[in-house]
Amino acid sequence: MRKNLFIGILVVFCFVITGHAFGAVFTYTPEPPDLSLSERMAFTWGIEWNSMYGPITEATLTFKNIQNLITQDDDFLYIRLLNDADIGIWKYGELVVEGDNFDGMGSELAVWADPDDGSFPNDLTFTFSELGALELLNDYAADGVIGFAFDPDCNFANDGIEFTIHSEVPEPSTLLLLGLGTLGLALYRKKQ
Repeated sequence: MRKNLFIGILVVFCFVITGHAFGAVFTYTPEPPDLSLSERMAFTWGIEWNSMYGPITEATLTFKNIQNLITQDDDFLYIRLLNDADIGIWKYGELVVEGDNFDGMGSELAVWADPDDGSFPNDLTFTFSELGALELLNDYAADGVIGFAFDPDCNFANDGIEFTIHSEVPEPSTLLLLGLGTLGLALYRKKQ
């Protein structure tokens, strides 16, 4: 009777403990990090993602110190989340002079218009929870690749692009306890 009680407590303890996780932050930058977004080019960026890190709880895409080299009306940066992208940075000649070259691919994440007065933010940051795109990001990331498409309608210089993911990763001690609990159950059953 005591053995059964001990095993029961051990199992409950392991299941209660496994609910705990710690947050992990992963930051990705393209190569080169200060990707010159030229108006005559369109770009894709594929990032390898390991879904064993758990669900993505937040993500941000930041263009550091973005600047339009020639300020004029209707200068846009089209940004899409792709459900299929080759790993790394890929450049394409622009087929559509005005508008989004990747229209119909993936999902539109944002369209940013630079200020007409020539003022620029130090950093341009898109937060996935604010865009309502976290669920979509998790769906797209399930196959192990996260992809972006960038289509500038002008020349946007920047000091770097960063994609930051916040994820809940089970604590190593939690995994150890779960493993020990499972091993204990296996050994107990083998003895019987």
